[in-house]
Amino acid sequence: MTVRWLDHTADDGFIVEAGDLDLLFAEAADALAAMILADPTSVREQQARQVSLQADTLESLLFDWLNELLWWFNGEQWIWRRAAVRVDRAACRLAATARGEPFEPARHATGPEIKAITWHHFGLCEDDHGWKATVIVDI
Repeated sequence: MTVRWLDHTADDGFIVEAGDLDLLFAEAADALAAMILADPTSVREQQARQVSLQADTLESLLFDWLNELLWWFNGEQWIWRRAAVRVDRAACRLAATARGEPFEPARHATGPEIKAITWHHFGLCEDDHGWKATVIVDI
């Protein structure tokens, strides 16, 4: 697994590389948590949340997955520490369990506010080494 941070005008982002889709989706969730929080290790794995998503393409599925996580944080004040993800490539379906806890500003220092996952430069591709995703967020 590899994560590289991107510097982008008025936005921020990352590139994730992994050998398979399950790991790539899980690592993208980890990277998003690392953008939201100054120290993602401060999150305790006290609760589990499950989600099932389906999309028309794998790229849309990743986009929807990251938006679901962002909603948990921005809309429900819940933050994850890690996620176990299972992607059904043929059906463009995802089943995931994220472990985390309610967000506590006194314990969870945040980075810049992430407003949205954007389609700008968003991408998912497979090559001889595995999978690669580029994600840009609006801050």
